[in-house]
Amino acid sequence: MAHASQIFTGLELLKSEGRVTLEYKLALAELPNNKMRIDISGKQVIFDMADDNVVDLEIYAQCDAYFKRMLLKKDYERLPKIFPFGLNYSVMVENPKLNKIWKKTPVLLGYSIKYNKFLSGLMDINDSIHNVYLENMEGEPNDSGEIIFGTRLWDPLNNEIDWKKEERKKINHQRIAIIRKLKDIYGPQFKGGVENSQLSKILCPDLIVNKKESNKEAYLESLKKALIGIANFGLEGSIGWKFPEYIAHSMAIVSTPIDEFVIHGDLSEGKNFLKFESVDECLNAVDTLISNPAQRKKMQLENKAYYQRFLHPKRKMELILSDLAQL
Repeated sequence: MAHASQIFTGLELLKSEGRVTLEYKLALAELPNNKMRIDISGKQVIFDMADDNVVDLEIYAQCDAYFKRMLLKKDYERLPKIFPFGLNYSVMVENPKLNKIWKKTPVLLGYSIKYNKFLSGLMDINDSIHNVYLENMEGEPNDSGEIIFGTRLWDPLNNEIDWKKEERKKINHQRIAIIRKLKDIYGPQFKGGVENSQLSKILCPDLIVNKKESNKEAYLESLKKALIGIANFGLEGSIGWKFPEYIAHSMAIVSTPIDEFVIHGDLSEGKNFLKFESVDECLNAVDTLISNPAQRKKMQLENKAYYQRFLHPKRKMELILSDLAQL
């Protein structure tokens, strides 16, 4: 459910306009983590929001449609019931059902608090309606501002699989190197660093930002003042939440490649983002956007348009319902 707020938000917005009716049913442990089912007009629809590109073929065989967040092009071509969910990030609106879900299932009290503006703010919960309310998750293109890259490190020891350990080391190395270089080159024009953790204290204590600067509220405020956002790949090559958050804030973007995934619309390198694979390529891409204000501004406007056409939660669910109507 933590990965599903964009779905709930889009449906609630359509409900508020009288375009859909909703009924919530809690089915704990019915599906694996980060998967949910919605029955839509008699069709059983699976939403696979996991941070991986694996299609659960057993679940796929039992549903009418399967929407996959990290959908590989090769799977899209071979599986007729599969559809792209596209970019995902955390965004919320009021939801009385989720706010009070703990009354039916007390174990979900923590989740209900996320949908309570007062309590989630009082408890300083990052991923909560206090911070990621829809109006807080949007921004207009800026003509001046900062280069943003705030991130976290992944502990390789938290995974027993060797290739995943190496992947985490690679992610950490690249993130640390990029931040160090950007700080050296752009000084106060660069705003970013690494979240405080035991691992970051060992690997890069000089790059740690304090909690006041790294929490979600401060992060979203910084996006509204930013020009350029850096996004590198997440676990298992996934597209992290930063990428769509940058789009929603009409920013120019420098990102690791996302070519292998199916995403709504014509989201493309050169138009919506500049891509990089190495640290040097990242620095060159940032320099290109800083040195060419017209190119950067055009990218910002393209990302604002993309948000309105494909990423806004209500529009996202409109696209999904349109796909289902054609089945």
